[in-house]
Amino acid sequence: MAIALIVIASPLQAICAVEAIKEYELRGYKILVLKEGRRTIQVTRFLDEQGLDYDMIDYNRSFVQKICDICGLFMWHKLKYDYLFIGDLRLFTLRCYFMSYLRKGSKIVIIDDGNYLLVVLNNIFKQSFIFRLKEFIFSIFAWVRTVEDKHLFTCFAIDICGRRHWKIKCNELKHLQISSKEVKNKIYVIGTATEVYCNCIGLSIYDMMEVHERLFDMIERKYEGAEIVYLPHGRDQNMDLMNLCKKRGINYKLLDRAVELWIMNSIELPIAIYGFTSTALYTLHLLFPQIEIYNVFHKKNDCVGADKYSYIGDIYSKHGIIQVIL
Repeated sequence: MAIALIVIASPLQAICAVEAIKEYELRGYKILVLKEGRRTIQVTRFLDEQGLDYDMIDYNRSFVQKICDICGLFMWHKLKYDYLFIGDLRLFTLRCYFMSYLRKGSKIVIIDDGNYLLVVLNNIFKQSFIFRLKEFIFSIFAWVRTVEDKHLFTCFAIDICGRRHWKIKCNELKHLQISSKEVKNKIYVIGTATEVYCNCIGLSIYDMMEVHERLFDMIERKYEGAEIVYLPHGRDQNMDLMNLCKKRGINYKLLDRAVELWIMNSIELPIAIYGFTSTALYTLHLLFPQIEIYNVFHKKNDCVGADKYSYIGDIYSKHGIIQVIL
């Protein structure tokens, strides 16, 4: 039985943290939530519902704070933990700071933060020199302090190619308590951050609206009489989508929590869920394997971003998530 320091910033990281507490049979733990705008409320609400205590720390660090964090590599604290669970591989300075709280032989475990791990660890994008340099420096200090820093607790365990560098434990999301639900004649469409998505795959906003039109047409034909519920991305500013839903009689429902948590706490389930390569499609497939889940992709332009989404979509397909090309 071990004690752990858990640092999280997103609802998915919070879900994975709850799983880690049970999967690793932790005797004690301290949860730190990074303050990061609207998502922080979603995280703390979930932790409150789970009956877990937590403290808050600032996510946006000044340059001076980052330098002080890095100095944590040269510090030792009396309070020692056996594990550091942290939800973002990119949080270099915070990993440096919290390493000073780890005892000899302890482990740093990276938990899921979207499908970012798939893209980085499978070398879909070439990692920058600065990123590789920071990881090298961090690994040297971890070795000097006899801390194991190459551990993953991830839902994507079998899909990560660079396994020889990492010790990977599969997160099957099997410990969350989910009550029985009634299946309703509804279809959920999980939205994306339109501008970011379009910029990434080289698609215009106009073309993205056309994709939504075709998607809604297809759903209406396939599920005649079903209610369509559109769940917009929390950071989406595209008001045209709201107007489109209103025009077509589609329920545009802005959530106050992550979609996974909203469905988990709902008393009903839809017939099917559609989305745009969101990590939520994968986690919902694990949580509710009885639901048909579809990944919508529009491959119009050849660009690096489109290749990334296409790659992730292919992985989703291997796990039973059906790909729809529009």
